[in-house]
Amino acid sequence: DNAINYPLSEVATHFAKIDKDQPIVLYCRSGNRSGQAYQFLQAQGFTQIHNAGGLIEMQESK
Repeated sequence: DNAINYPLSEVATHFAKIDKDQPIVLYCRSGNRSGQAYQFLQAQGFTQIHNAGGLIEMQESK
């Protein structure tokens, strides 16, 4: 619920004004792009990020 889809190429733009202490869960189809987004956001100083991996993995963990 309340998920927002941002393409990996637009992560820098969309997260530029987001509080760096806000909890964020990242996921994509396979977990690869969410891992890249995680590394980028971590380097930008985000502190409450979690890479949930691939969509199927995330759905199965509910």
